Amino acid sequence: IRGVFDTLGARVDDACPDLGAAGEVFQVMRAVEFASKLGQLRDLHPDAMKSTVVWNIDETRRRPLSDMADAVRSQAEIHARVVDFFGEYDVLACPVSQVPPFPVDTEWISSIDGVEMGNYIEWMRSCSDITVTGCPALSLPAGFTPDGLPVGIQLVAAHGKDRYLLQVAKALESAIEIDRWPAIARPQG
Repeated sequence: IRGVFDTLGARVDDACPDLGAAGEVFQVMRAVEFASKLGQLRDLHPDAMKSTVVWNIDETRRRPLSDMADAVRSQAEIHARVVDFFGEYDVLACPVSQVPPFPVDTEWISSIDGVEMGNYIEWMRSCSDITVTGCPALSLPAGFTPDGLPVGIQLVAAHGKDRYLLQVAKALESAIEIDRWPAIARPQG
């Protein structure tokens, strides 16, 4: 992908904003959101919900209120660092996922390269950490693994730069030149 950016005349640096406690912030905020929207349903029909949804709701009930306050403070700190980052850089390019596609009957990845994931959210940190920033983000097809599985690139821009992000994505998508498509996603016409 670096080569594709080079052909577009973009300067590419190895840089990333300090996302600090984004993983913890996401888990706390997600748990609060689930509890506020689904808590009563969980109490009435816990067996009708996926275990991961029940876990998320119960996570709010297990945590002290100070965890919520810490998450709000940490998110504000992350936001400030992201604003600083985008003062120097136009776009952040990062992986969509830490792992290639996995079998549909696998609910979640429990370890990556021998590192155990503490819960079902941790395997998708590359997306959830960006969610905490509130920045516009999108993903594009970027190629294939040696086994032929699709991989993507996630592009992120500063707050309010949605249109610019779409312009960058259009240029990158045109330059990547994916020469094959999964049968179900073949463009018509």
